[in-house]
Amino acid sequence: KTLILRYSTFNFNFSNNFHSDLKEIDLSFSKWISFDMKLVFQDSKYLTHIHLVGLNLTTHFLQTYFTFNIYIILRQIDLSQNLLDYIPESMFKFNPILENLNLSYNFLYTISESYFHFKSRLNINIFLNNNRIKLYRYKHFLNFDQSVINLANNN
Repeated sequence: KTLILRYSTFNFNFSNNFHSDLKEIDLSFSKWISFDMKLVFQDSKYLTHIHLVGLNLTTHFLQTYFTFNIYIILRQIDLSQNLLDYIPESMFKFNPILENLNLSYNFLYTISESYFHFKSRLNINIFLNNNRIKLYRYKHFLNFDQSVINLANNN
């Protein structure tokens, strides 16, 4: 199942039966959606794509609600155009096959090595453009082959 609620302005309450077999969820630019992130992700065994663009998500919100079940295997996470100033170290811990990570247009100041602790991650596209990153070390990216690492327009 795919659930797309882009630009939605109504209340949507997830039930255990509905979300358990979701493969992709897109809540980008939605308003007035009331949901519990833990409920959405807790039992979703098939979830591979998450789009949470432009929701004004903060790092505190991610730490509180954006926790993944160890069995979720995400391929794509889009958290662009939010209010993130750093990424919790454990956020991608259980996502060994992540292919696309979009953190562009946030307020990230630095890149921690812990962001990139992907198990045997050789091909990944990471978008960190349009943040406030002033310091990054090239060694973070040495293990990535055939990857796109976009660090453009960081001031």
